[in-house]
Amino acid sequence: MSASVFLIEDNDNVREPLAALLGMLGYGVSEAVDGQEALAKLQEGPLPDLILLDLMMPGMDGWTFLDVKDSDPRLAPIPVVVLSAVAKFKPPNPHSSAVAVVAKPFKLQSLVTLVEQYCGASLPLTG
Repeated sequence: MSASVFLIEDNDNVREPLAALLGMLGYGVSEAVDGQEALAKLQEGPLPDLILLDLMMPGMDGWTFLDVKDSDPRLAPIPVVVLSAVAKFKPPNPHSSAVAVVAKPFKLQSLVTLVEQYCGASLPLTG
């Protein structure tokens, strides 16, 4: 069974290509456009190895998602990499599961390296 990544991002121009790339690299990828949809999917399906989380989203934003996720004992252990244009993000909760922050716009190789760190190696990224 391949490692899985849950991508929570409202911008189709970021989410869709990133999901496609991660899929090509051999990861199972689930997607949601906001925190509320993500929580619903996490409750019904298998848990991912890593969550990639945008902060600025309509509906339930990333900060709220992180607080709700971290208060659920089943979801709290899942590491989260925050993807954000918000400069110098620091989790409001010092016990947050946010393990890294990647500033937008990000370099794909840097993000893939983080995914590999938490999910295991993927196919090589060329080009």
